[in-house]
Formats: sequence, C-alpha cells, structure tokens
Amino acid sequence: MGPEQVPSSPPDAAVSPHQGRFLLLEDDPSVARPLSRVVEMHRRAVVAATIADAKAMFGQEQFSAVILDENLPDGSGLSWLAELREQGWFGPVLMLTGKFARDVANRAQALDAQCVFKPAEPDNITLFIEHVVEREKAIAERLESAIKSLVDTHKCTRRETDALRAACSGVPRADLHKILGVTENTAKTQVRSLLKRVKEKSIDDVVQRVLRQVLADIPRRR
Repeated sequence: MGPEQVPSSPPDAAVSPHQGRFLLLEDDPSVARPLSRVVEMHRRAVVAATIADAKAMFGQEQFSAVILDENLPDGSGLSWLAELREQGWFGPVLMLTGKFARDVANRAQALDAQCVFKPAEPDNITLFIEHVVEREKAIAERLESAIKSLVDTHKCTRRETDALRAACSGVPRADLHKILGVTENTAKTQVRSLLKRVKEKSIDDVVQRVLRQVLADIPRRR
C-alpha cells in the first residue's frame, strides 16, 4: 500500500495496533547484518540494498519505521525519504551517515529523521527501537479511543464495531469475513449497516475518518 496516512487503503503500521516491521535500507552487508541482528531482537527486520528494492517492499508490506543509509548505489536515502514524506508517510526514521555534513544533517532534521554516525552503536539502535515501540503503543491507544468515540456517538452494534475495528487494523475488506468468522455475505451486510449508521459511502471513508482523529493528536516531531 502507499505510505501513511489518511489513506484510501488500509492504515499502515504507523496507525495500526499490530507490531510492524522495520525496513533497513543499507547496501553494505557488513553494516546491514549487525544492524539487522539488533533490530531482530525486538521486531522483524527486512533489508533492502537499493532504493528501488525499498520502494518495491514499501508497496507490498507495512513498516513501522525505517533505518536508512544516506549514500546508496541508486541515489540518496534522504531524497527517497523526502518522497515518502510528500506521499504522507510520517513514520520514525533513523539515518546512518559515515561523516558529518551540515547540509545532510539539516536536511535530515527537516525531514523529521534522527541521525547517527557509522558505525552505529547497538545502544543507539536500541534507543530508536524503544522510541518506535512506545510510539506504537500510544497510537494504538488513540486508535482504540477514536473507534470507541465513533461507536458511542452512532450507537454501533457489536458486529458493526468488530467490522470497524478490523478495517482500522488494516484488514482488507475482502478478508473481513475471515477475521469476523462469518460468511462473505454476512460481512458485507455488517459493513453496509455500519456505513448507513455512520453516514459514509465506503469502509475506507470510515477508516479515514477514524485516522484523522488519531493523527490529529500525534506530534509531527518525533
């Protein structure tokens, strides 16, 4: 799916209550391997060696955070991050750089990315991971609060609430019946009932409505 957030497709890891993966964009195996080992102690890590690979992975999976190198075989890590920010993905980012450059550091700050120098110490990486985990917990709490607010306001039934919660957690509409434990027709009936109750045209519109409330409370500077 596309990056974060108020999407027309299901929400990404930045606003989803499940634990998301980390994307590591690093072309040097001697750096990527130990970095991956540290991340894997806490979360699943997916490694990309090029920006092209990272773009492909971002289109297929949900990621909670990104750790990236500035200099890559097919371009600048920060340039790709700028693209992500323009597309609306505002997840946490840690940039790795081999030397201090004022313009690079300033650009990283402007793109809301933390910056550490190579070789990155495990403690630096762990600190970043802990920050991401705490952020996810806070967002999950806001998400549940936003769902409860909508449900209480419109007096949604338990089945409608279950459908809404599943959709907000990133379950595609085609798979809702599997999560809800009902037939496809029953799931469609529940969704139609929910849409009528909250006066929206699609389940994606409902998800957007919930996410707008969640994201409005999240500071952009992380």
